[in-house]
Amino acid sequence: MVSVTPSKAGSDESAIRLCVEVLLLAGFFFLVAGGAPPDVNEAHYLTKAKHYWDSSFAPHDLFLNSADVHLAFYWSIGCLTKFCSLTTTAWIGRWIVWLLIASGLISLSRSLGHRRGLGIVCGVVFFILQSNCHLAGEWVVGGVEAKGFAFGFCFLALAQAVRKHWNGVWLLLGFAVAFHVLVGGWITVLMVFHRVRLVMKSRCGDKSELLACVFGLCIGLIGFIPAWNLASSVDALIAKEANYISVHIRLSHHLLFSSFAFDRYIKFGVLCTVGLIVWWQTASIVPRRGSILVQLACLSLGLCVVGIVLTYGLDEASNLQNRLLRFYWFRTSDVLVPLATAYAAVSIGIVIVQRGVWPANLLVLLTIAMIVGPVWGFQNKRFWDPRAQGDVLALPHATLSDRHQRREVTLRIERHFLACCQWLRLHTPVGAVVITPMRQQTFKWNSHRAEVVTRKDMPQDAVGLVNWYNLRRSLYPIRDGRRGLQFVTNDEIVASANAYNASYLLISQFSAKEKNRFLDDPRFVRKFPSAKEHSYYAVYEVNRE
Repeated sequence: MVSVTPSKAGSDESAIRLCVEVLLLAGFFFLVAGGAPPDVNEAHYLTKAKHYWDSSFAPHDLFLNSADVHLAFYWSIGCLTKFCSLTTTAWIGRWIVWLLIASGLISLSRSLGHRRGLGIVCGVVFFILQSNCHLAGEWVVGGVEAKGFAFGFCFLALAQAVRKHWNGVWLLLGFAVAFHVLVGGWITVLMVFHRVRLVMKSRCGDKSELLACVFGLCIGLIGFIPAWNLASSVDALIAKEANYISVHIRLSHHLLFSSFAFDRYIKFGVLCTVGLIVWWQTASIVPRRGSILVQLACLSLGLCVVGIVLTYGLDEASNLQNRLLRFYWFRTSDVLVPLATAYAAVSIGIVIVQRGVWPANLLVLLTIAMIVGPVWGFQNKRFWDPRAQGDVLALPHATLSDRHQRREVTLRIERHFLACCQWLRLHTPVGAVVITPMRQQTFKWNSHRAEVVTRKDMPQDAVGLVNWYNLRRSLYPIRDGRRGLQFVTNDEIVASANAYNASYLLISQFSAKEKNRFLDDPRFVRKFPSAKEHSYYAVYEVNRE
């Protein structure tokens, strides 16, 4: 009979409890972010990943044929698309990301000396603060995409940094950079600043740490080299135009401080103020090694200051401004500030609990409310609009006053859109190109067919980005301050079909005028559904001239 030593049994029990905590926190993420695929960016990332492995998937799509940047994502999660549907791949990828992020947050709590179970509380508080008090629209917990992996590895690296296991820090950050060069890159830069200061103060170094840095750098090159190649060998005028499009048109809500919603200034300002108070109050409570979170958060605010200076210190037409603002100066603080605040707040809670029963009971109730509140909010929102988040953000929705009728009509709109996508998938050649409505971003996901252009799927290389912008302006020109296929003439649609080799048109028809638009135009042959069927969308074959 094999005996187990007490230390071994204790180690096994600790590992089991750690796994249980990670699963519970990942389960919380599922309850607050586990809507039907595709999520906001999943149709963007996973269709690109599928095309990377299967070039016959929507072979003539502009975005899918643009430069491949996130190689680590394509090589890991992307390869699942060879064997699984996009929906199944999304669910597998989500759970891997949620487990990775939960592992990082739980490990960080353990490294700070928190008792078992408090890592879940830290993760919940972090989620609430980060999802409600961000400045630049950054989010961490959601669908599967490259930055989710990067954040997970960064959190694990922070846990190693608190424990002063620097070899592990640099290897983990290397993986973070490999998955997302900007997410992992900025946190790596801040960590380097912090570590250099410590080494200069202690005047001691470690050769094994230097070797780990080299290995981490080599891993990070998987993400750095493709990103670097985006800017190489590009005409200066094209690069200048691409930078302007990124900063001032397509991604201004993430990159340009002056374009952020006013309530974000208030919420993030309140978070920083509360964070400073919490950090000050925990200065004598939190173990000294935990101060790294506060220091990195403060350094990330320095990046914010740089972004603000670039916004207001340089002119909009300045190529220098646009070239530099592309590097997401506000993203890192959107994560590190709520992270440091959350863990410091939990540390204060620990001290309060130790001082009496009444505060302990109050904190238990507060913790329950913090867990139940986001879950109830998300699930209630899903009940009234159970569509995939990608469709919630892009497809039209009903505006009826009665909530039940509004839900019914909204779901009917989505069903009609999906039915058209399914018909195109089953009845058109694999290489077909389709002109699609401007207000949608899941067509490729559902139809497996190429589209001329869509708002969401912006190429990341300069040439592809400029082409995307010009295509979008050509296909959906602005007329009287509005844009969409309903505001262009039939002749213009045919001209676009000829120019971009499109044989089919998927168009919305929410009014009798739109439904009868092509009745007397033989160039448009209705294919689905039949004219007798009511549908908010229809598919036409375009007889090109």
